[in-house]
Amino acid sequence: MPYQSLQSKFGKSRLPIPPQKGEATMFSNISWNLSTLPQQMTPSMALNIANYVVTSSGGLEKRMGLTELFSVTGTEGITMLEKFNDDFLMYAYGHTLMSYQFSTGFKTTIKTNFVTSDPYSGQTYGDYFFISNGGEEIVRVSRQLFYSSQSSNFTVGAKLRGVTSGATAIILKDVDFGTDGILTLGSIVGTFLDGEIISDDHVPFHGEAIADDEVFWNTEHVAGSPKAKVLRVVGPRLYAGNTSLDPTSVAYSNVDTGANPPFNNWTVADTAGAAGLVNYRNAGPVNAIDSLGTTIVVLADNGKWGFETTVSDVGGTLKKIDNFIIQRNDMGGARASTVTPGGMFYANKGGLWQLQSLGQSNIAFSQQEGEPSILLGTKYFDDIDLSNSDITYNAKTDTVFLTCAKNSDTNNLVIAYNVGQKTFSYFTGWNINRFLNFNQTIYGSGSSANKVWTCFDGFSDDGADIWTNFLQEIQTGNLETRKMLLGIYADAYLSVSTQLEIDMDIYNVDGNLILNKQRLVMQAGSSPGSGGSGYGSSSYGGTGFGGSSGGSGASGTVETFAGYRPFIRNFQRLRIDINCHDQLPHTLNWIKLETREKIQIRRRNMTSLTT
Repeated sequence: MPYQSLQSKFGKSRLPIPPQKGEATMFSNISWNLSTLPQQMTPSMALNIANYVVTSSGGLEKRMGLTELFSVTGTEGITMLEKFNDDFLMYAYGHTLMSYQFSTGFKTTIKTNFVTSDPYSGQTYGDYFFISNGGEEIVRVSRQLFYSSQSSNFTVGAKLRGVTSGATAIILKDVDFGTDGILTLGSIVGTFLDGEIISDDHVPFHGEAIADDEVFWNTEHVAGSPKAKVLRVVGPRLYAGNTSLDPTSVAYSNVDTGANPPFNNWTVADTAGAAGLVNYRNAGPVNAIDSLGTTIVVLADNGKWGFETTVSDVGGTLKKIDNFIIQRNDMGGARASTVTPGGMFYANKGGLWQLQSLGQSNIAFSQQEGEPSILLGTKYFDDIDLSNSDITYNAKTDTVFLTCAKNSDTNNLVIAYNVGQKTFSYFTGWNINRFLNFNQTIYGSGSSANKVWTCFDGFSDDGADIWTNFLQEIQTGNLETRKMLLGIYADAYLSVSTQLEIDMDIYNVDGNLILNKQRLVMQAGSSPGSGGSGYGSSSYGGTGFGGSSGGSGASGTVETFAGYRPFIRNFQRLRIDINCHDQLPHTLNWIKLETREKIQIRRRNMTSLTT
């Protein structure tokens, strides 16, 4: 690897000093820690990790950026971003629901007259989409095609084909008016043409007619469904929480029987497949619904609760009963949760929580839960607004991302938690309302601008520099002794134009902080290597956060080993502050300090009260 001297901003390097005792190391399972006194933290903790992610080898890799996918008019902020199928995503803002098609880049307005503009909740189920925001009954969205001049009847379940276009679809429903009608279609491949002959593959008689216009989005209210602010599909039912009749309740639909459309009955009954209604009033309004195993977990303002629906034979009739598994009055949970192989993650004013199990059979109302964010301290989330938060999980990198607002009216912060390594960092420059994990590619919708971005894509935030910072106090010996810094060595993968500024702050023998006692610049070696298969050559999550999982740097970077002899005398404590802002990748591998511990600091400023 090339050797590159660290360059001092204050002048040339001093002459080398013979090696001395004492060595301190950083970058080993680094995590962001705000709860421990800095002088007592281990080398595995940092005071600040901004816009880095922790690699599997313990280094710090600069996160990738945001690339605009599309934008729409308005400034309300997109409050729903959901996948419909592999070619369409659905998004909502203001009073409007729209779709975006990946293959064409087309944006289509679906509905513009929602009663309220409150944040939306949407769920895909098969070839249907359900959306609500509490102002009206649940809206069901489907794709339909008018037909005319029918010569023979269509068959539900048959495969439809456009004779000219070659487009295909499955017929989910047929509303037949005689020679005219409406087909509800699913699994659409291709584009049906206005005026072409359409025919199904039913044997022995093929349905046939003329396509009247093109496939369109249809919306209709689900009759009898609640006006709900929270929707979640779990198994064969649709669950609706925070309803207009009772904000503390969760209603659920009938079981999907295979008939179209699904979730069409919300009449509460005790038969096995019927709809139901459950509530726990002491927990307050419902914010999120998820599942952990067979338990439906409900997060509310003032607590969390869970229930399980079981079925038994009563007099020859299958009946259901909703059994409470857990009831807890605590800080509750915000509007978002996500389930990972390590359990369910959610956030509240107490921090980020990991719920791993509920309802052990041998322990009544049991739960196993931990607070990973304890490293951030008990007061960090006091300034966090979670009212519009969202959580997503990327399985390839085993990382949970929480978007929230810190001292802001709109979301402006993303907290990243690597589940396996138990490490924290955070992202600035991302004003994101909603995340969408679309086939392990993360998308984000704007909180202050009506944009949707591809996350972890490219090296800039929509054209702006990514600002990174790492701040770490380094343990250099006993707290009561004088020290001397003799040398600093660093290893990193750097782009040719990258300049890392490494500032060293000290606490003098009086305990006063002196910023920028020594300022250094680290630059790449003479020529970049091929690097790994990461930045610029593979999608997010290929081997890490756009980079490599260890052993090689990002494409276009070169491993650079650098050193300097700063010779700082007589300090008590020392910390390293590394800054960079550009539109290039880099990875910090390790930094080592060579120090000498000297005599104890002479202090005579305590007063004796003993006579």
